[in-house]
Amino acid sequence: MRRRDREITDKAKIAGILMRAQAMSLAFAGEPYVIPMNYGFTFDGEEFRLYIHGASEGKKDDRMLTDPRVAFCVYTDNRVYRDMDEEYTSSFDSVCGEGVVTMLRGEDKVRALSAIMAHYAPGREFVFDARTLVNTMAAEITVTKITGKHHD
Repeated sequence: MRRRDREITDKAKIAGILMRAQAMSLAFAGEPYVIPMNYGFTFDGEEFRLYIHGASEGKKDDRMLTDPRVAFCVYTDNRVYRDMDEEYTSSFDSVCGEGVVTMLRGEDKVRALSAIMAHYAPGREFVFDARTLVNTMAAEITVTKITGKHHD
């Protein structure tokens, strides 16, 4: 990161940004392809794992199987405003990173869907019926690089 004074390395602060953000842009390796995704995550104090879901077929799934390397970005608290010098600037918090995505099955799929729902409906428990589990793709992104940024 060019501006080290804006870099966030504290993993708890990065987790806070991941919690506040509502969508993730997910980019796939190879030919350019990026899509917005709902997501969930887990953080054990050291490692982040991100979870996504979608239809159980399509371009996204094909890309994951062809090359599992991905990059991601979330941002929140975005605001464009005029500063004291009457110049326009923005403020935001963001998290960007890279990882390796793996499609999940069985109980791992339930764990992923539960993490996603915990992001959007904290404290609630969900039961996923068999039809939903068959028709839904769930994947885990093992994060290999992650950094945060705060800009006022």
